[in-house]
Amino acid sequence: MKKGMMHEYKKKFASDVIFYGISSGLISLFGLITLPILTKTLSPDLYGVWVQIGVTIGLLLTFITLGFQMTVVRFLSGNEDKQRVSSLFHLMLGIVLLNGLLFVLITFFFQKVLSSFIFADVSFHHFVPLTGMWLMAQAIYTMHISFIRSRSKIKLLSLINIGLSTLHILILYMVLIVFTGNIEMVLILYILATVILSVIIYLFEVVRTVGIYVKVHNLKSTLKDLFKFSLPFIPNIPLGWILASSDRYFIVHLLSLSENAVYSVAYSLANVLSLFYMPLGFVAYPLLVEFWEKNQKSAVRDILEKSCRVYIFFVIPSILGLYVIGPKLILILATSDYIVPSTLILWVCLGILFLGFEQINVYIIHLTKKTYYTTFIISIAAVLNIVLNYFFIKAIGIEGAAISTFISYLFLATFVAFLARKELHYSFDIKFTLKCIFASLIMLFVIRQVAISSIFMMLLSILLGAGIYLALTIFLRCFTKEDIKDIKHIFGFD
Repeated sequence: MKKGMMHEYKKKFASDVIFYGISSGLISLFGLITLPILTKTLSPDLYGVWVQIGVTIGLLLTFITLGFQMTVVRFLSGNEDKQRVSSLFHLMLGIVLLNGLLFVLITFFFQKVLSSFIFADVSFHHFVPLTGMWLMAQAIYTMHISFIRSRSKIKLLSLINIGLSTLHILILYMVLIVFTGNIEMVLILYILATVILSVIIYLFEVVRTVGIYVKVHNLKSTLKDLFKFSLPFIPNIPLGWILASSDRYFIVHLLSLSENAVYSVAYSLANVLSLFYMPLGFVAYPLLVEFWEKNQKSAVRDILEKSCRVYIFFVIPSILGLYVIGPKLILILATSDYIVPSTLILWVCLGILFLGFEQINVYIIHLTKKTYYTTFIISIAAVLNIVLNYFFIKAIGIEGAAISTFISYLFLATFVAFLARKELHYSFDIKFTLKCIFASLIMLFVIRQVAISSIFMMLLSILLGAGIYLALTIFLRCFTKEDIKDIKHIFGFD
């Protein structure tokens, strides 16, 4: 690839990452806004129900989509044949719609059985059909978002996500605060909003850009190719859900819904770290597919190496920052029912750190279409997580869940990185990582001296920590000449 063209790709990639990162940050901020609304208007048990609904949707979403949300990106990215793109998308969307309807029917006919499993209480059975309908709405929305992603329209996609999240906050505030309603009405309005937005995307992005073509040539062969890639995602993502969320079920059944609410609040806060790996992978994957199909592996390698460096630079100081300010921030945002030890937040953060490394490396396996590779590894990690959760939670409570998840993610990240590097060898900058750790530890020592008693003091400590960290990384020469050149080009200073 020509040098000038590569610079333009880097510029677009960086601007999309920044835009998507900012939008994801805003959405996470919206999550912090919803936290006090939910915790101060709902009882701990009802908040636990709300959490369980979200966790359950996270588990079952891939069963509804059959892994097609990733298949859309892998098979449609860079494809300029409109008829082919449209026919493939409509084929996958049709299968998802039929599958979703089946699941909705199941939630209507088996309400009490499912309620006992999901909430450990039959009295919450009326939430089960609503969970099924929200699940189907989310599946439809996810497919349309994947289509936009495959077209590399990251900025448009980001704006749509922000719009839906804003609408969710307005619904939550109006129903629970203004009209003192219940979460059943919130769920109904969420479902309607998601479906309406999906229809709008379909009309203006799918139909308008590629039309409606439903005839697929060589249907049998096409389905074979699609399912060969997508089917491993059916066990992979639920197994990943076990790693990320099954601890909630152990906490509910071994401890209580209230303990689950406390753990979930800590996890929600620590999950802001996903802002540092999700934008990188989300934006990079369509671009990586395009380079891979053109056999430009050096470009793929360059993007992955830089993605790892960017991730390390931001995530390490953020972990130590959350360790200090996290418990105090939770007390400010929630009530005294949610007292979270700093060590719990630290263990959760360390788990998410290694999840990020796994998420970056796994795209190499997706590029080779060997998605079945990860199934075996995730299965082992999931079994390990279940065993550790049972014994650790019984022994030391909710902190045991965080430690179990950390160990499982460490195992998963190590083996996925090993497989990925067999397919495409790229370097990991250990020297850069050590410098970032050193600068972060100095930052930690300084901000721990700040007495945080208000939001203002918290913001001040965050700004102080960020300033110290940036100054130290510059002093330690963490940035190479090439890094500086790329930064100047991205912001138009070259």
